[in-house]
This record gives sequence, C-alpha cells and structure tokens, in this order.
Amino acid sequence: MNAPRWASSAFLAGPAVWAIYLACSWTWCIGMYLPLVLRDHYGWGGVVAFAIPNVAGVVLFGAVIGTAGMSRALIARHHGAMAWFSLITIAFHVYFLAAVWGYEFAGASWAASLLVPLPVAALAWLTRQCSDRTLRLAAILVYAASLGLMVITLVLRAAGDGEGAQRAASWAPRQPAGLIFLAPLFILGFLTCPCMDLTFHRALQGVGGGRRGRITFALFGAFFTAMIGYTAIYSVTGLLWPVVLHVLVQSWFTMTLHWREIDAHRGDESATSAHRWLWPVLALSWAAAPLPVVDYRWWFVFTGLVFPAWVVLTMARARLGRRAAPEWIIAAMILLLAPFAAAGFLGGFEWLLLVPCAVLTISLLAGRPAGAGAAGESADRSIGAAAPTG
Repeated sequence: MNAPRWASSAFLAGPAVWAIYLACSWTWCIGMYLPLVLRDHYGWGGVVAFAIPNVAGVVLFGAVIGTAGMSRALIARHHGAMAWFSLITIAFHVYFLAAVWGYEFAGASWAASLLVPLPVAALAWLTRQCSDRTLRLAAILVYAASLGLMVITLVLRAAGDGEGAQRAASWAPRQPAGLIFLAPLFILGFLTCPCMDLTFHRALQGVGGGRRGRITFALFGAFFTAMIGYTAIYSVTGLLWPVVLHVLVQSWFTMTLHWREIDAHRGDESATSAHRWLWPVLALSWAAAPLPVVDYRWWFVFTGLVFPAWVVLTMARARLGRRAAPEWIIAAMILLLAPFAAAGFLGGFEWLLLVPCAVLTISLLAGRPAGAGAAGESADRSIGAAAPTG
C-alpha cells in the first residue's frame, strides 16, 4: 500500500516541508514570549520592531549563505561555536519553561513551575535520535497543532472565555521612542544569529541550496510570521490553555532539534565542549529560574551580543576579505560591550545600545585586508569566495 502523498519521501524532502520544519525550530522562547515583553514595554511598535528583522533574517539566510557547499564550509570552521548556540537554546528553554508561569500567573508556585521543564527536556532527550524524515513529519503535526490552537484561542476570546484571563502588563512600560535605539540591536541580532543555527544549515543542505534554498527560506519566513501572529494574539488574551499547549509543544520540538545537532557534532574536537558541558549548563539554567536576580531578558546577552559578535568578527569579516578576529579579542570585546547592552536593554537606557551596534559595525572593516598568502586565509576566505547561489 502506497503512503499518502504528504508522507511520501519526495514530498517530505521538498522546500515546503523543510520550511515548516524551520518554522517550528525557530518558534522558541524568544518568538513565543519576547513580543509580550516588548508590547508591555513599548506597545505594538515593539512587536513590529521585533517581527520585521526577525522574518527578514531568516529569509536572507537562504540568499546570503546560498549553497550547500558554503554551509558545510561554515560548519567546518565554526561548528564548536554553533554547538554552543544549540546548547544555549536548550538551556534558555529550560529556564523559560520554569520561569514563565511566575511572570504570567499570579501566585504561581515555584516548586510546581520547576517541574514543568523536566518532562519536556526528558522527551526532547528521548526524541533527539529520530531520523530527519520522522522529525519532518513531526514538524508538520506540530505546526498544524499550533495553527489549530491559535484558532481555539481566537474562538475562546470571541466567546468571552478569555476575558478573565486577559493579562495585565507584566513588564513596566517605557517610552516608545526607545525603540529607535533598540531597533538596530534587533537588526544586528536577527541578521547574524541564523548563521549560528545548525538546524538552518541542515535544512539548506537538505534541499541542496541554490534556488530551492531560497524558496525554502522564503516559505519559512511566511510560516514563521503566522507563529509571531499567534504570539501577538496571546499578548492580549494571556496564556489560555491552548497557548500553554502551544508553548510546551513548540519548546519540546525546538529542544529536540538542537539536542540532535549537539549529538551530531559531538565527535568534532572543537564541538566536544558543548556536549561535555550540556548537563551542568542545563542544571544551572534550571536552578536559576526562581532566583530574583535572574531575569528572562538576561538571556539576550547571547542572541543580542555574544553570537552576533562571533558572526561579525569571524564570518562577516572573512566574507569581506579581512582576517577573522582571534577568540581572545572576541571575548574581550563582548566583556567590554556587555555593560552597555545590559544597561540599554534591561535598564531602559536604550541609547546605550548604539555603542555595541556601532563598535561591531566598525569592526567589520577594521584592519587591513588579508593578503593572498596570509596564514589566516584558507577556510574563511574560501567561504567568502563560495560558488554562486544559482
């Protein structure tokens, strides 16, 4: 008996299914909650400032990286840092799943909240070894479930069942003008972080890059926009029971895919540290959830500064024909810029966010171009000279 068309190998290998796979991979605790924070802080303008560069970043990935060969070259050069991106993604979810109920539900018990991430993480660990085909099938089901839950949320809202759950602002309002200074950081983060996401590279290589890659990531942008739309809906209704299911299922799927990527690269020497530190980092992020000194927004030091700095100072500089910065310089720059990023995003002094954005932009062109015989050329230079994206 033949399998239905939607479960056939040819269909599951196509751009549309890979795009759904990516939409679920990228629907994580940033897209599912940061718009709520930004709406509380800045109104609907904060949601728009988040959504536009986010969608643009995922679409541009397919055009800028372009070929499967270029993707493989980037992974060969940077798989250690990329494995850490996956580890931080999983750790962020562990923290988020324990902390979000305290943010959104008055009187939520920390003891109960700390139990929430445990079964989700356990299920992710169990499903991390599933095949590409199985996970692409799962992605279709996960995405369909989220769309169904979005419809149920709207129905409950229209019926008045959501009125009692309508959320009060959980995060202090700020001046909307602060978005002028916050927007460049969003642009920097969302244009660079996709390069670090191994699930993006897996999908690009899965469709073969080129035109199919561009189609995949354009569809991905459209599918992901719907998920941001769902977040915008429950930023008003609050976390009704369909929203809770959406958050749990999407978190499980994202954690599964990133756990799988860490395992896939555990044999690479530079990526072994992420595998070695996985359980201690997850335990630390879980234990930090009840601490009043730790805040959901602290995690954006990674996606707003650490990983963008790595991409700018290594991948982007190489693409422009300049030497990649050594790791000690990257670390020093992150430490120097972290106070500006923290004061700007956490403290409400948004104008300070221009400092890391300006420094990282200037650092793109700092120094002389790498010479033809330079010792640091080879791998990163070959990335910049990758084959056309045709």
